Amino acid sequence: MALLRAYVSSASSIQHRSRAIACVSAGIATGTLIGPALQLLLTPLGPEGIFLLPFFRLNMYNAPAVVSILLNVGGFLTILLIFEEKYLERKSSASKVSK
Repeated sequence: MALLRAYVSSASSIQHRSRAIACVSAGIATGTLIGPALQLLLTPLGPEGIFLLPFFRLNMYNAPAVVSILLNVGGFLTILLIFEEKYLERKSSASKVSK
């Protein structure tokens, strides 16, 4: 989380920095809420669950972990394939003093 905030602060302009940090904080809070909601949504599977493979049963206990793994893999692939790292060009204070 600190790495994400550091990137946002270096990639955003001073005028938009507070909004960018607020968006990151909102995303972190939303992610914190999704975990329990995911458990609640997958409870109808019950303790018996369903067989996905002959050796793997998806039930209310392991389904949230499986869904979370799939979401994390999707997010990782999104960052690898779509995200473009951009930084704003900063003027150093030394150049301001010499002028």
